[in-house]
Amino acid sequence: MKRLSLAWLLICFVPCAALAQMQPNAAGVPVQQSRISMLKNSSHDFSVNSSATLKAATINAQCLFCHTAHKAQPAAPLWNHTLSTGVTYQVYQSTTLFATMPQPQTTDSSKLCFSCHDGTVALGDTVNNGQIPFQNVPANQYMPTTVPADFGLNLSNHHPIAISVNSANPQVRQPQNGDQVRADGNGLMQCTSCHDPHNETIDPVENKFLVKSNSATAICLSCHDLKGGAGANLWSWSGDAGTASSHQSAANVYNTQTNGGITWLGAHTGYTTTMTNGCEACHNPHAAHTASQLMKGETDQVCFQCHDGNVLTQLWNLKSQFTAKMYIHPSLGVQPGHDPDEAPGAILTRHASCDDCHNAHGTHTNPTPPVPPQLSASLLGVSGIAIDGSPHDPRRGTGDALYEYELCLKCHSYNPNKPQVPGYQAYGPLPNRLIPSTDMRQAISSGASWHPVSSPRGLTAGPGGAVPSLLPAMVNGSGTPMSNRPLSGAAQIYCVDCHSNDTGRNLGPGNTDPPGPHGSGVIHILERAYTIESATGTPGTTPNIPYASSDYQLCFKCHSEQSLLRNDSFPNHSDHMAIASCATCHDPHGVPNGTTLNNSSLINFDLNIVAPNSAAAGPVWTKGSTPFSGSCNLLCHGYDHNSSNATYGNFHMIRRR
Repeated sequence: MKRLSLAWLLICFVPCAALAQMQPNAAGVPVQQSRISMLKNSSHDFSVNSSATLKAATINAQCLFCHTAHKAQPAAPLWNHTLSTGVTYQVYQSTTLFATMPQPQTTDSSKLCFSCHDGTVALGDTVNNGQIPFQNVPANQYMPTTVPADFGLNLSNHHPIAISVNSANPQVRQPQNGDQVRADGNGLMQCTSCHDPHNETIDPVENKFLVKSNSATAICLSCHDLKGGAGANLWSWSGDAGTASSHQSAANVYNTQTNGGITWLGAHTGYTTTMTNGCEACHNPHAAHTASQLMKGETDQVCFQCHDGNVLTQLWNLKSQFTAKMYIHPSLGVQPGHDPDEAPGAILTRHASCDDCHNAHGTHTNPTPPVPPQLSASLLGVSGIAIDGSPHDPRRGTGDALYEYELCLKCHSYNPNKPQVPGYQAYGPLPNRLIPSTDMRQAISSGASWHPVSSPRGLTAGPGGAVPSLLPAMVNGSGTPMSNRPLSGAAQIYCVDCHSNDTGRNLGPGNTDPPGPHGSGVIHILERAYTIESATGTPGTTPNIPYASSDYQLCFKCHSEQSLLRNDSFPNHSDHMAIASCATCHDPHGVPNGTTLNNSSLINFDLNIVAPNSAAAGPVWTKGSTPFSGSCNLLCHGYDHNSSNATYGNFHMIRRR
């Protein structure tokens, strides 16, 4: 009889010991706490005396809604709740998922959670205790659909479960030994990898049954190792492999009010800064509004949570650059959109999402300004197209983009799957070049003439040089030389030196708006004024346009207006400036497939304005045998140019009658 009593004691007390775990007290010292006491009055305490909203109508017990000592489901741990049967879930899918998503199986512990959380079984439907009636639930006794934890059968916008951590994914790792986040006995990540169903308040801010404090999304970082691709020595989320992301340490306010009036945005965790929200500032592991990559919304919406000029965040108002400027990159709305898995050399649809140029996991600020064409730190960790046309694609092992222009070439270079979209002229007049030059990769790598974006020109500058109008340094919006931007034959420039915000701090002191090619009030998202003639008449006879210095401030950022008006480049340059746009003769990016004989000095005529001359010759410019000499054969603004073998100073401009 004593032996029987001892056996009974072992049966009773050993499970009770197993139902205890170590929890820190107020002083941070771990103390043993029973799971029953942790469960009490939590959202999973369904006993009638619980303070939970969803609870039984009569039974005052805590464990039996899930567990039973007898006649349990054939699944650990002595499961008492009826499992969902005959259901098919819509599982998570993503182009960046390295694993095959299976249907949850009865052997998966997550299937136990779904017996309540998929809304197909009554909350009180037990195996050993029958149907236990619940309060505050619909007539079918299922979890109310108004409760966020009612996932239904659509798991496509929830973090994947019942999958292994795939070593093929360079940004995912197994949790370290001792981490409270861990796989199940089969090496699979389950609901219980992140959630402890018995303890709601391990993280007292979120109160979501998390296995550990999730400040700065420590749970996410147990598995997600965001060190980037080939650029891992330059950027990472946490700084493990270089400088940490600015988002990782951002102390700006990010709370439920930073949502721009969109209900599914703003903080959903209870944390109130970007840093403490971490991954969940942009992603939502459950019921994400945009399923793929579990984004909280469309890319622009997610970025504008903070970057909308909200007085709470005190960050740059990038949203206004897209919504208030006349000329913008098409970055708003559902389409077009960026796919992290897209190959930069085979983009199927033209788009310009924020994450085409910015990698939120690695972006940070430069301690010192980079030297062109080096990338600024805010652009690190994205793909691009090299000047030889080959992709820089971290997703496929060919590295990150190295230079700023490589990001631009993803869209602004030739790609048969990326045709010009209708309505492109909305960005401003588009010259019709004698030699087509919409492929910027070919333009800036021209062997004839190019602006020094991908390579320097190697030409002498200044008075007496090959480019006499070139200033010693770029000038800001006030005309003051920029000390960090010297100009010479060896210098290179950025695309954003020309294409940038027309009210941004890139213009110098007194300008506080964000820089960059997000939007501008000037055509083609240009930083400063640049007049392009419109095709308002028959080519060759279009009306003259009067000259105004203010119309060509973009050119005068690098070139001396006085030198050009002084005719340092050739004797009649000022005559042309008086009636025509710079863009009528000069192609600012470069002349692809041009020749030094006909296309030096960026000469590539706009056929909307220029036509063959009266002898049906041209339009063509031919370089002379001495510096600053040559000849034109063309008709422009009603002037018939018949000047073969004449120097610029002696060519004849005969007014066509």
